[in-house]
Amino acid sequence: MGEAGVRIAPHLLVFGELGQFHNLQPSDVVPAVDSTTSLLSASQGLNVVGVARVPAWFSVGGLRYEVPIQSHLSPYVLGGVGVARLDPTAQFTYTLATRGTTANPNTES
Repeated sequence: MGEAGVRIAPHLLVFGELGQFHNLQPSDVVPAVDSTTSLLSASQGLNVVGVARVPAWFSVGGLRYEVPIQSHLSPYVLGGVGVARLDPTAQFTYTLATRGTTANPNTES
């Protein structure tokens, strides 16, 4: 994560921030993977392991106005706008119960 700012007027700064999370775990992803794992295990006779990952990039930009007062305190007003790009993925590995073979459907050709 990195953040930078530039003063553009005596009491006004422009700032920006850019960062990455390697694996967020939103509450709706893990139950969906667990549900799919259970469904495949019960209906297809497979031993299934599912792993969910949610990497994310984000950026924020905005303005900071420092209120000009004669005091030891330095109040300011801050406003910004941000965006994020989430890239959820799930990977399932299964073992056929009858033959004992293991396959990864995400990497097979």
